[in-house]
Amino acid sequence: MKTIVYLWITLSLALPAHAASPDPDWPDLFPVAGEPQNGFPSWYERFIHVMVNRSRADPPVDLAACINSGACPDGVCFPTPLPAMGWDYNLARAARFHAANLTATGCGMMHNSPCQLVSNISDLYPGSCDGSAACACSGGTASCSGGNDFASRLSLFGASPRAENIAWLGDPFDVFYAWLHENTSTGTCAWSMENGHRWNILGDAGTIGVGGQGGYTVQDFSYGGPSTKLVVGAHYPESGSSVDFYVSWYDTAAPSLATVDVDGTCTPMTVERGTGGNVVYKITQAVGAGCHRYAFVFKTSGGTRERFPSTGAFGIGCGEDWTVDPLAEGAGCDCTPSCDGRSCGDNGCGGSCGECTAPLTCSIAFACACPTGTEDCSGACADLQTDEAHCGTCGNACTGQQNCISGECSTDPEPDAGTDTDTDVDHEPGNAKGDDCSCRAGTSGSPAGGFPILLLLGVLGFLRVRSLPRRRTI
Repeated sequence: MKTIVYLWITLSLALPAHAASPDPDWPDLFPVAGEPQNGFPSWYERFIHVMVNRSRADPPVDLAACINSGACPDGVCFPTPLPAMGWDYNLARAARFHAANLTATGCGMMHNSPCQLVSNISDLYPGSCDGSAACACSGGTASCSGGNDFASRLSLFGASPRAENIAWLGDPFDVFYAWLHENTSTGTCAWSMENGHRWNILGDAGTIGVGGQGGYTVQDFSYGGPSTKLVVGAHYPESGSSVDFYVSWYDTAAPSLATVDVDGTCTPMTVERGTGGNVVYKITQAVGAGCHRYAFVFKTSGGTRERFPSTGAFGIGCGEDWTVDPLAEGAGCDCTPSCDGRSCGDNGCGGSCGECTAPLTCSIAFACACPTGTEDCSGACADLQTDEAHCGTCGNACTGQQNCISGECSTDPEPDAGTDTDTDVDHEPGNAKGDDCSCRAGTSGSPAGGFPILLLLGVLGFLRVRSLPRRRTI
């Protein structure tokens, strides 16, 4: 078997932060939830948006493997959940146009446009202009230099610029975690050329537009925030007999109903990331061959119905990502939640009966309790065998030089922990798919084979051993 080494290049840019304030026009861009507007977003673009909110819902979980590998010491800078990002139509158009423009002109990856763009490009793309130099560039040619910077390009599309990431076009998991899992040499809690992709994804922006076209994937960021409680949802992989459904929920509280309606039958989903009202739900479901339609059907804690998309349905193996045709809501779609005798855990409809406050966890009896092996000592979960403040029984504190050994206070030295036979530290980041690794305040680790990272002319280069076609990102 041959070993092939590929060069990955990724680029990121960010403007100086300012007080986050939504563009006065941005709510008008969300008349409905989920329905593509003029073909924006595609399945691919929507799923990368899901990945962003999945990471933001629980950065420590998504960054754990990356931090443990030593690849991203700045991962500890993201200890708490971050607000979900909403979708912005103008950002999405600007992002996809840039991917198409880079592809059509053959100028390679760059944040600047390969030419000075015509001032009315927003009116031309994607209708009469495909991103080629003949229609997109002033003078009809591209010199691959001296073009609009990303901020002025976004402004031409009516968007307020905050930051931008660029990568190759490929599997959305691979692309996303190449951004999120980039190596950083310092743990300094600040944006840099080393960690810029991570910090853009987990930064202070509130809206996003993703563009996947030709050979490139572009993320453009701005301020604002979600306009709907069901922010974004999608399935993965794009086709197959079994798929994972993901959806981002952002509200003041957990939903009372959380289901995915596939071909008219609703199935409860479970929380994969986050807690309370900032969560990503997931379910794996066999769908079989052929065309299958789906939508996410939720209810708020107060019983208000929410749907994504708000009309029509998404498709799996249907040829198009979305159809206006209505989707029936049959078995399970009017599930009645029940929390009788439960203070936490699932309500039988994918919703929650409540959250436990750390260190308490939800027991199999659906009650908030101390983890197995510990006792509740006036709100503290103590191991009575070793806790010097609660040795043997709650409140029995060992004094002086005493240690708590097997539930008794003793002056004997603590027992030898023995020889740890698993002392090797694995500094190779994560796994190939990136489920357990990401770096950029929202995931952890990085793909198999590791990312020996090179700093090349101010651009991060990733060397990765993969049996995939050559990939590039900027």
